Amino acid sequence: MTVGPVQPLYPVNGGLWNDWVANDGADAHSASDTACAYAAAQVAPRGACLHAGELRAVAVGGVTDCAGLTATDQLDRFDWVCVPGTPVRMVSFGLKGTAGLSALLDLNAAQPAFHTNAVTVRRGTESATTAASTWWANAIVVPTAGGTLTNATGATNTIFAVTSQVTHSYELAAAETSLVVKQGAAIRGQSSPVVSTSANGPVWVEGFIETTAGNGLYLVDAPFSTVRNLEVNGTNAALERCHHATVRNLRVHDGNPGNVDFTGDAMLVEDVIVERQGATNVSGINIDTTRTTSAQPSVYRRLRATAGQQNGVFVHAGPVWLRDVVASDNRSVGLQVNGDQVRLQNVVANHNGSRGLQIEGSYVAVVNANAIGNGHTNIGPNGVSVGGAADDNLYVGILSASNHGHGISAMGYTTRGSSIWAASTVVDNQGDGFGIAAASHTISNIVSANNGVGNSNVGARMSASGWLIHNLAVANNSLSLQVDLNMDNPNSGIRPTLFTGNLQVTVASPTGSCSRVPPPYSLRGIDNLCANNGTTLPDGGLQLSHAVLSQTGLPWWTFAGPLATAGSAFPNQGDLANPSDGLAPTTEAATAPRSALGSSRWWRYRSPCPTAAPSRRPRRRPCSSSTRPRSMAAVRRCRTGRAPTSGARPRRHRKAR
Repeated sequence: MTVGPVQPLYPVNGGLWNDWVANDGADAHSASDTACAYAAAQVAPRGACLHAGELRAVAVGGVTDCAGLTATDQLDRFDWVCVPGTPVRMVSFGLKGTAGLSALLDLNAAQPAFHTNAVTVRRGTESATTAASTWWANAIVVPTAGGTLTNATGATNTIFAVTSQVTHSYELAAAETSLVVKQGAAIRGQSSPVVSTSANGPVWVEGFIETTAGNGLYLVDAPFSTVRNLEVNGTNAALERCHHATVRNLRVHDGNPGNVDFTGDAMLVEDVIVERQGATNVSGINIDTTRTTSAQPSVYRRLRATAGQQNGVFVHAGPVWLRDVVASDNRSVGLQVNGDQVRLQNVVANHNGSRGLQIEGSYVAVVNANAIGNGHTNIGPNGVSVGGAADDNLYVGILSASNHGHGISAMGYTTRGSSIWAASTVVDNQGDGFGIAAASHTISNIVSANNGVGNSNVGARMSASGWLIHNLAVANNSLSLQVDLNMDNPNSGIRPTLFTGNLQVTVASPTGSCSRVPPPYSLRGIDNLCANNGTTLPDGGLQLSHAVLSQTGLPWWTFAGPLATAGSAFPNQGDLANPSDGLAPTTEAATAPRSALGSSRWWRYRSPCPTAAPSRRPRRRPCSSSTRPRSMAAVRRCRTGRAPTSGARPRRHRKAR
């Protein structure tokens, strides 16, 4: 096996550091070596241009395929991949995660220069190494004064290297130029902005900026720019309209305002930390888009915004994807989303002064989010708040616990809703556990327990219709009211709510009758106090449970799965003991006989009689006349419009196995 010298993968327009070429080939290794046209490319999908300065290639002789071939460079700064062809080539496809341009430079020399580097290719026990060489020919300049930095005479792609403590401010005036700061040195500018650009093209910035004069980093209209391994102390950083920019390893801390602003499309932002942001009128990390590109989202990974004086992270507009976000210990909201088309995955929003998560955009997906211990300043102190026009959203894997207000509050909708809530747990919150006030939601596998300490809190509060609810469990909520489930259906023109799977509403401590406390609080069983036409449930519905179903529109509650009751420790409680609902005692006795359910049993019900078109009429099952109870008389009368004939008994539904 033999190896040739290290060469630029694109030698015509990609030989220098910060050269960019058009990504017009079948893949990143087969482009035409055409220079990137930044103005046109910035409105194209992400990846329209390639940073050719990072792409080096080594031809490998004596092999015909890539099987078993690996490569490493002497400085250990690049990742390598084998590209088949004639010849087979080992190609660097980018700097390693924490490496930067500074690591390729000897900044201790009086005249900084690139380190030499070499590549070793291996297959099994066989190896070959290139000769050590300098891979780039960029001019490297140490600026002696602040102000505008222009290319060295007769040069392009100049690298400006700050090797000591300076009090200057710099403006990068030419595209494809770079500014790096030696480790241990700093730019302490006395005027704002400290580092900026007017290049209208890509620039590359690394190092340390410290100032209280104003903006620390301010890049505007600089598409395809790179910010890497940058620390900003005492001030802020901003990238505005920097489409296709790449940001890796940015830390901003202890500043006033001390925030980071990202405005751009098709950006890639990773490993950003904002700590102790000092201004009360800006969020720690602000994310916005201009929607000038081909609708490709910006991607943000591993963001951390903590101990700020306002929101931790604020997403103003999409489309953006955020993954692995920590927004904790901020004075206001942990993470707020006002934009549409936003994806959130793996979010921790704990111990913020107001809310953990606040969602007010549509087409938002939240997957795996923790909101714990929020609301200590009592400014809307909920774990998760949803409001505004937050339609057609997805919420999966939410844990909202120990918040000073509600666990999940979606009572501020201005539109229909139509969202999905699934696989979530809401526990130990001081307000309501789970509350939604918009129609046509889907609820699946939700647990709400041990919530509510106030005089109006419940475990699950649902005020709308047209829902699909599958596997809902509420237990031990509302310590003072002892009301776990409160459903109010005020809409007569919306389709019915359908319950499937298991509905379990468990009594925490069944003491006293449901009429002990005036309605609508502390009611046991089914409360028909607010019903115009009454809500009819077969066999008494949720006996001895802390459930309130109030319906001011049509009686549309459809149960298609087992119901769990709380037992029969107090057999005279439930709807039968609630004379305030306006039903005649005989009707109540027929609607809620205690012998029909017994103690803590599961029973299956179907379609209790909607007055408008139901989804399906229940299938009748044969049963022995000697065992048929009279508990379904009210249901038969509702379905047929007439009372059963003398001696006739309603059919009994079988007990679920």
